[in-house]
Amino acid sequence: KKPPNVYFKKRQRGGLNYQALAKQSTLNKELIATILREYKIMHAEVILKEDCSEDDFIDVLEGNRVYMPCLHVFNKIDRISREELEIFSSK
Repeated sequence: KKPPNVYFKKRQRGGLNYQALAKQSTLNKELIATILREYKIMHAEVILKEDCSEDDFIDVLEGNRVYMPCLHVFNKIDRISREELEIFSSK
């Protein structure tokens, strides 16, 4: 999984400056303000450049999530069908 494309910056004053450059399926200004209040952040600038979930936004706030590339290794690949192989390769 790639890190979410979200710009977040804490401010000293000015309230919440929210901007969504892509259509959001779950996040809106009220939900972001609620999440920020839980983290005791009252003044911030948030720019959402892609559709992301609440968990993605919280990961950006905390800043402790590490995204590493992964390698899938399949043992005994000759035992599965082509349909199952296509399912694995699409993920």
